[in-house]
Amino acid sequence: MRTFFKWVVIAFGILVLLLAALVFWMRAGEEEPLDYSALAVELGPDDPEVNGFAYLKSFLNENDPEIPGEFISGYSDDDGSWTDYRLYENWDLNSLQQIVLLNQEFIRGVETAFNRPVFLPDQEFSLANYDFGITNWRKYGILRIFEARALHLSGKSKEAFDRLAILADELKVVSQTGGALLGLIVNLSLLEDLVFELATYQEHVFLPAINWKSFASGFDYEQALPNAFDHAIRQEFQFIFNTLKIAAEGIPDSPARTSKPQLTSQRLLSYVGLRKNRTINEVFLVFLEQSNEAKSSAKERTNSNTAKLSARLDNRAWSDLLNRNPYGEILLTILFPALDATVDRFYFTKTNLSATRISMALQSYYLDQGDLPGNLEDLVPDYLSSIPRDPYDGEPLRYSKEKRIVYSVGNDFFDQGGSDLPFRHVLPEEEDDSEAAEYDHSEPTFPLRFL
Repeated sequence: MRTFFKWVVIAFGILVLLLAALVFWMRAGEEEPLDYSALAVELGPDDPEVNGFAYLKSFLNENDPEIPGEFISGYSDDDGSWTDYRLYENWDLNSLQQIVLLNQEFIRGVETAFNRPVFLPDQEFSLANYDFGITNWRKYGILRIFEARALHLSGKSKEAFDRLAILADELKVVSQTGGALLGLIVNLSLLEDLVFELATYQEHVFLPAINWKSFASGFDYEQALPNAFDHAIRQEFQFIFNTLKIAAEGIPDSPARTSKPQLTSQRLLSYVGLRKNRTINEVFLVFLEQSNEAKSSAKERTNSNTAKLSARLDNRAWSDLLNRNPYGEILLTILFPALDATVDRFYFTKTNLSATRISMALQSYYLDQGDLPGNLEDLVPDYLSSIPRDPYDGEPLRYSKEKRIVYSVGNDFFDQGGSDLPFRHVLPEEEDDSEAAEYDHSEPTFPLRFL
């Protein structure tokens, strides 16, 4: 019997030594933290009387606009039919006036935020402190568009156009406060709504050349959008950094609902299975790369760190977690955003904005001269200070007088003279917009429909 207990004690001792060796192996070789200051985020005061962002956050938390669901989605009707409320022929003055009147206080309240002397995030990004604006901010943009439509249908087309110009300026301000990648996507979506609206105005609303020229002059996102992307990247890194730091310290999300055994196991898992510095360093290098390349054309980007980490996370098998950082790998899988899709959306929207700016300048030139210019250089300096660059290859955006199009080389960087796909306005109603030339990411092409 004593021999049996002796062997049990020896086996237990060996097991303890093996576990200690495993813990030592898991913990050994942790990296030193890098200097993360290169991705610091500038914060403003939390006083809503001074900081428009702080005011906007407070206001949107307490005020919810009322818009019928079919107008937000743009397609469903009460009788079950499908109506695209973006199309000019479906604009209805009475419905639009009712929606705007119902939300007049909300619109004016949001406007107040942009009169403050400062407009900066008042605290580091987290889902809890930014979720206030995701839905309501998008609704505000839609209401602004509705307000402009109602003015136009009431015979006040110039005032309607001015409303869209105000919205463009507001979007530029808000987009550069970040909101991490979630906020960036919302603002890109609103900018795409605005571009669609401007294309509709170009086709259906007569305005003097000076109005198109003025709008084109101010509708410059060549620097603003990369700045917005950079701010979003910085805030996304801060969010992941703080989340990993909390995980490393074993702090539960809901202390009141976390039992002592759960808390102990979570802290043990963090201690043994999470190499915090290594994980944060890896994320930092990816986001620093994205920040440094925010102003580069798509063709100039290297994406080396991003591609390496994305490929590893996308193609991982469970056996890949048998390493010194299993908990860190799991957290990366959960936290790391779909950067490729976001970057693609960023470049496409930037192209859309620049093409719309050129289109408005061309419309102004046409109204003044009675014909389109032979090349875009003829717009400088009277209609544009310079020709917007193609976000994909860094060269000036392309234009064809004969085809009446403005286009980009797209994500294949090959100039094919414009997309062969049909334009959005000639597609059957049941067809998806993604099948249109305007959404051809290999050659985004935009028609000049004001002729």
